[in-house]
Amino acid sequence: GTVKERMDLAGTVVSEHRIPGDYGVTSIYKMLDDKGNCITWFSSNQALTEGKAYVLKGTVKAHDEFKGAKNTVITRCKIVREIEAAKEVA
Repeated sequence: GTVKERMDLAGTVVSEHRIPGDYGVTSIYKMLDDKGNCITWFSSNQALTEGKAYVLKGTVKAHDEFKGAKNTVITRCKIVREIEAAKEVA
């Protein structure tokens, strides 16, 4: 998607990191979609479970590169639904 576009994204959570800060804990979720694209969501709550697949509605904040991998950063996300089987993402 393009920056500032609000859209639905489906992917499987491959990692979660929690970082403590002045305003509480921030969870950083890394997800992969069916095409192998990396999606990152910085969240103020622990909403997702590693290894499970979800459909999220969020706004594209930026496109960047981290350690040589292209990445889409999303913000203001809501969980639309959990996907039962990871193959449903594909």
